[in-house]
Parts: sequence; C-alpha cells; structure tokens
Amino acid sequence: MSVVALAQVFPRSEVLVMNNTTPAPGTGLTEEPRLPEQFDRLEQQRAERFRVIDEMRAALKGVQAEEIEREAARALAAVRAERGQASASQ
Repeated sequence: MSVVALAQVFPRSEVLVMNNTTPAPGTGLTEEPRLPEQFDRLEQQRAERFRVIDEMRAALKGVQAEEIEREAARALAAVRAERGQASASQ
C-alpha cells in the first residue's frame, strides 16, 4: 500500500509502521502527529529538487549528451584545480 493510499485510509495522526528487521518482523499503527508535517516537508523538498532538474533539462534541450559530459568534466577539472591551488597556498 502506498503512502497516498495510507493517507486515505488512516487519520493523519496515525501512521502505519512496518518493521522488517529480525527477530520479530511485523506491522502496526502508531500515533505520531508530527509525521504528516515531516512528510509534507520532504515532499516539498523533493518537488523543488525535481523542479531544478527540469529547468536544467529545458536549458540543455537539443544539446548532445556527449557535449554535456565534456563540459561537465571540464568544469569539474577546473574546480578541482582551483581547490588544489587554494589548499596548496594555505
């Protein structure tokens, strides 16, 4: 059962807990009023991260993957070189 389905079945103050560890695997309901807010916050963070990825994809639409990989490798090498020079001068 997905989290969405659980939200429809159980009140928002109750959460289904699944324990898959030994020696006693099992499931049960627990009351935890903060879990829905934590879940909503995590969902918002996830949506924001995917929004950034979608923006990057849109900006690079039509650019060949090989060119993106070359530019990423070049930028990474430049940052590593810069960091190496910074730590060597300290």
